[in-house]
Amino acid sequence: MKIAAILFTLSLFLGWSSTDTLDNSIGIDDSHHCALEMHKAQAFRGRKFSIFGSKVRLRGLQKSLNTIGDCCWALYRHAGFQGRPMFMGSHVSISSIQDWGWRRAKIRSVKRLKSCNF
Repeated sequence: MKIAAILFTLSLFLGWSSTDTLDNSIGIDDSHHCALEMHKAQAFRGRKFSIFGSKVRLRGLQKSLNTIGDCCWALYRHAGFQGRPMFMGSHVSISSIQDWGWRRAKIRSVKRLKSCNF
């Protein structure tokens, strides 16, 4: 708990923004770190946000995404993990919604999978 408080204080002092990755700054190995990074603009531009576990509801504003670490994800067009999922493996980058293969390429919920056996 003290370490988290120290890191938070240090981040305020150094002026890290919300888009900086504290994990990479302190040297955490990406092979054990798992995240789904989503961007609000194509080609990984625009505001970025990271998801580390399952999320029941998203707004569907994502235009590009990266999977970080050795984990897999199921992406759904509807909130609450409804509909046919699109499975994403580890270390995948999709720079444009046209690459997703969905007619209406909106992600409304994501689920982090326990294994990558699709």
